Amino acid sequence: MPPRFSHSILATALVALVAAPTQAATLTAGVVFGADSTGNTYPGWTWNTLGQQDDPPVPASSPYDTRNVWNLYLSGTVAPAPPAFINGYNDARTNISVDLAPGTYTFGLYGDSTGADIHPAQHFGLSLYFGGDTTTPGISGLTGPSCALCPAGNANATNLFGDTGSQGANSLTWTDGLVRVTLTDFSWALSRQDTVWAHYHNTPQYPNGNGRLDFVGALTLNVEAIRDVPEPAALTLLGLALLPAVRRHTRR
Repeated sequence: MPPRFSHSILATALVALVAAPTQAATLTAGVVFGADSTGNTYPGWTWNTLGQQDDPPVPASSPYDTRNVWNLYLSGTVAPAPPAFINGYNDARTNISVDLAPGTYTFGLYGDSTGADIHPAQHFGLSLYFGGDTTTPGISGLTGPSCALCPAGNANATNLFGDTGSQGANSLTWTDGLVRVTLTDFSWALSRQDTVWAHYHNTPQYPNGNGRLDFVGALTLNVEAIRDVPEPAALTLLGLALLPAVRRHTRR
């Protein structure tokens, strides 16, 4: 007896082929924070990819950076090349959503400087958030004089909103089951430039600029596919191969 096919099984197979997941992750938020050599928050500096509408309120009579929370801007190029900003301003446009297909990505980082000299023992942490999650970081790294780049897992790290007492991811790698994202390089505050002001000079809190140079840094991500996903052409061929079976079953 020839094999019998179920319409529902064949239809499900065709749908599954067409709806096969793509190999890409989405970087949806990031925060840089001051830390000590253990990843503990110190002295309370925060740079994030949230605009003013997402930051906790500050007194109207105080400068916006009273809480030591500043915007973090990403560029598709790194210094000394002119920046190609991915985000900007101080509103919803400060948010990021960067698709990461397999490959290597290097982003320039820019943010308002603290106005103070950096202590030689100062470290900085970086937490990255993926897939729309703004609560739990997927990657947390630490850089400083005692650690060029190491995982940051201190329970008193700084979260995306500038609050302390948050757990770092303690990993330089994040995966969604399809791709693996690895932080391979991170630097912050190694130099200062007057960069962001030239592009985003209409921030309401500083209509004439605040007179401070911007911290400059960079991060590099390596994205690897860890699960094979059929190419679109292969999906089409597989789907066409199933159609004769559907037709034969229909004619019986």
